[in-house]
Amino acid sequence: MMKDFSINEDSLFDLDSVLEGQNLAKYDLEIKQISDNLWIGVGEFEELLQPFFNLFLKNELLPSLYINYLSMVQLNNKFENVSVKASTSIIDMIGKKLLFQMDSNRKNFDDGFMLKRSHFFINNPMNNGSFWKRILRVIKGRFIYYWKVLTGVDVIYLNAGKLKKDFSLIPNSLNALYIFDREPKQELPDLENLKKIVISNIEKMNISIPSELIIELLNQNLFNNLLPMFKRIFILAEFIQKNNVQLVISSSSSNEFFLALLAAAKISKTESLIISHGMPSIFNPKLNNYCSYQGLINNFEPIYDGAKIMEFKASWFE
Repeated sequence: MMKDFSINEDSLFDLDSVLEGQNLAKYDLEIKQISDNLWIGVGEFEELLQPFFNLFLKNELLPSLYINYLSMVQLNNKFENVSVKASTSIIDMIGKKLLFQMDSNRKNFDDGFMLKRSHFFINNPMNNGSFWKRILRVIKGRFIYYWKVLTGVDVIYLNAGKLKKDFSLIPNSLNALYIFDREPKQELPDLENLKKIVISNIEKMNISIPSELIIELLNQNLFNNLLPMFKRIFILAEFIQKNNVQLVISSSSSNEFFLALLAAAKISKTESLIISHGMPSIFNPKLNNYCSYQGLINNFEPIYDGAKIMEFKASWFE
């Protein structure tokens, strides 16, 4: 057994080299199993929650957890001492479990590994920027909100970055960002019970890595978002019902902040439209039979089951 190995800024991005030549196909199947069956048995909200966190788990979090765990176990078997001087939140979890030496001044590289999501509910885009910018944004947002409500709102939408010009042409429409947070009137579900069911789902699975690591991953990235997520869904649903909104439009299929708008439409039994804000590279299979319509800008974009197709030409695609 070799003596020392250091996970530093150089070796951090090459940890998976110890897995070279191994057949990792079965781990892909496990990752799919976990993400696809996360919400099974959670009760009345099971269907509603299916699209949430599915892609984040399947494409970023779980692959990182599996690759790093398998790699670090091999390092643990190969070296007497492993120290962690550069890390991610996932490597921290694994390193502590394997009793690695964790440098107190280690640098975090979550951003470099796509492990941070700035669009979760605890990071509402309206809350970004300096104090005075936030104040001015709130004042502007309240004015737009009340003016739109006064004149009537038929459509609410969320723009993921490329459809501002297109959405501005929709009469009687409101950007859902201006629908401000408050306490919803609808009673929130029993989140502790919901979490227990999800944890039980994980513990029952036959998987190759410790289930407690997956549960800790969910604690850090999913469970802490459940309360603000449900509040946001219910607030949007109440707005839709109170203002007799006829259509909601989301231009992202992977962003949970955007998915909340589609979920609110589902609760309100209001028609919904999912469209791509850029070149279609992300497909959320859990949106099959979830939305009323799908907007297509080309003939090679994946199509969601159960959605009526609407072909259109976006200004950015001219």
